[in-house]
Amino acid sequence: MGTAPGPSAPDAPAPAPGTPPGTSLHDLPAGRALRHLIGAGLDDLRADLPRALAGEAEAVHRMRSALRRLRAILRAFRPALPASVAPRERALRRLGQVLGPPRDWDVFLDETLPRAAADGVAPIALAALRRAATARRRTAYARLRRTLPGVVGDTATAMREWAEKLPTTASLTVPLATLAPDLLARLARRVRGGGPVIARGQREPLHQLRKRTRRLRDALAALVPPGHGRAARGALAASRHLAARLGRMNDAATAASLAARLGGPGGAGPAPAALLSDWAARVERNAIRHLPKAWRRLRKSRDRFAGTSPRHA
Repeated sequence: MGTAPGPSAPDAPAPAPGTPPGTSLHDLPAGRALRHLIGAGLDDLRADLPRALAGEAEAVHRMRSALRRLRAILRAFRPALPASVAPRERALRRLGQVLGPPRDWDVFLDETLPRAAADGVAPIALAALRRAATARRRTAYARLRRTLPGVVGDTATAMREWAEKLPTTASLTVPLATLAPDLLARLARRVRGGGPVIARGQREPLHQLRKRTRRLRDALAALVPPGHGRAARGALAASRHLAARLGRMNDAATAASLAARLGGPGGAGPAPAALLSDWAARVERNAIRHLPKAWRRLRKSRDRFAGTSPRHA
């Protein structure tokens, strides 16, 4: 439920190893660029593994972010990939299931409860929830330490081997700069129907829109072709803004779910859980009220960005 980031330039991927000086990732054949993006994402996962195993919340957060970017890149490239991508996507999803519970408890303890305190939720209720949630986080991290090294190692090995054996299809031999606009247009179509979803305000469709918006945001950051400049910055900033608004809604729903789990036997008790759930429901309703404006901003910026314009859909 953090603040929405302001406008910023697309994150430029690092030059691919072995490329001539001055060569952009977008100058490479799409298949080679994809292998570089996958390798960089796996390197990011491995870099934070020791700190995550040591219980560093920010390292778990960075691993989840790197994983989310990897999944978004695979989803963007899916039309150009063989069916063998499906097991790779399932492996990344399993890794997310290992990282998810510790991160949920980190957010609950380090972000949700302080915000609830600032909004006037009774301190005695929050103290009871904190004690119970701290025990749950300890258990989640113990499970993470047992399973994460093996899952990361197996996933990284399988992903690298798969990427090296990608077939040389026509789509993957063209420069990434040529293929990227079509990949981005496809992801943009996935969020195109968001207006009615937002108008109805139903949780599950909004949750699906949140995932699609995050994929578009992450793919824009990684794949936007050079030369789009201001339009790309606007589309990226708008997708980040809408994703952040939808994220606030999702964080509130998650907070209510975790509070309900803490309200059972051996937890904080039903009264503290109910207080936090009531607060989370108010936060969720407020977040939903702000979605139409964020959606209009995304529609406007997307139409200006030729790579994701409905004209190219």
